[in-house]
Amino acid sequence: MRPTFAQINLAAIRHNLQQVKQTIAPGVRIIAVVKSNAYGHGAVPVSRALLEAGADSLAVALPEEGVQLREAGIQAPILVLGMFLPEQAGLYVEYDLTAAVVTERCLTALAEAARRKTSYATVMVKLDTGMGRIGIFPSQLLSFLEMIKQRKELRLAGMFTHLACADAANKDHACSQLAIFQSSVQQAREHNILLPLVSAANSATIIDLPPGHCSAVRPGIILYGLPPSHEMQQHLNLKPAMELKTRVVYVKHVPANTSVSYGYTYSTSQPTWLATLPLGYGDGYNRHLSNKAQVLIGGKRRPVVGRVCMDQIIVDIGDTCDVKIGDEAVLFGRQGAEEISIAELADLSGTISYELLCAISARVPRIYVD
Repeated sequence: MRPTFAQINLAAIRHNLQQVKQTIAPGVRIIAVVKSNAYGHGAVPVSRALLEAGADSLAVALPEEGVQLREAGIQAPILVLGMFLPEQAGLYVEYDLTAAVVTERCLTALAEAARRKTSYATVMVKLDTGMGRIGIFPSQLLSFLEMIKQRKELRLAGMFTHLACADAANKDHACSQLAIFQSSVQQAREHNILLPLVSAANSATIIDLPPGHCSAVRPGIILYGLPPSHEMQQHLNLKPAMELKTRVVYVKHVPANTSVSYGYTYSTSQPTWLATLPLGYGDGYNRHLSNKAQVLIGGKRRPVVGRVCMDQIIVDIGDTCDVKIGDEAVLFGRQGAEEISIAELADLSGTISYELLCAISARVPRIYVD
């Protein structure tokens, strides 16, 4: 097997789900978000672990992601969060996926697909309360719900929205969106429209805004052990579920003034030992980490020197070689008493931890531990 791999701790994922359960009220349902290959962790094994641990249903971004889970034998309800084109409507009916609906065209396509199968399509209305991506406006809600009601092939599962700034220290925008959403829910109820599921809570809302828990929450990044942002004073005992590891494949001694990697962005200041690791940006190790990041070898931090290549990186061992070929190297995760977090690498890359997790490419094997 390739020496570079991502180690996924399913016990940590189960633990993180329990943290969510302890935060919400009894009876609030959990829609576990496993889009983008479960944030890089592996959609099928992670989904199974989450359902075993008590998640009520799953959420993905694309109907094709839902199809993957169905073909793996997963039978729990699956909400597709993103929009779809009319020609994709048949997937929702064939694989029993819940569609986020925002246009009459969506409704018509789903109804026609259901009619062809002598079946029905389950839909969930997406309300735009200020995110600005997809969703109907509150002023359109009643007429849109009436369109759903008129199509006997459609079954209404509920309504949801997404809060754009819930992970900010200042909650004013989030509270404003939440108030709009709650008013819209009340409007539907006053017109005797049943909304079995009402959901506004992403990970940040679960942590910081209990009034937004409604009847269902949608945890994402916290399931994988990471807080939504640095601005939050999150109180959950989260355990990161992924570690990225490889092994040293080459060690050599070089003199002072040796230039390293593309563009000669680094030169040794004194005689030193260099070690080569067999991974790079082709595996999702961000090129912005060049000359910034560190890795763990032998329980010590070692600087990444020179530019990150597609398939290799180089680290400076120092003037004494205490590293040999085959030694474990940890790109993020724990080794001995030391730890390099994905959040640390995200800061160095100028991005967020979500992106770095999702970027770990398919050529990196996932190894699951419990």
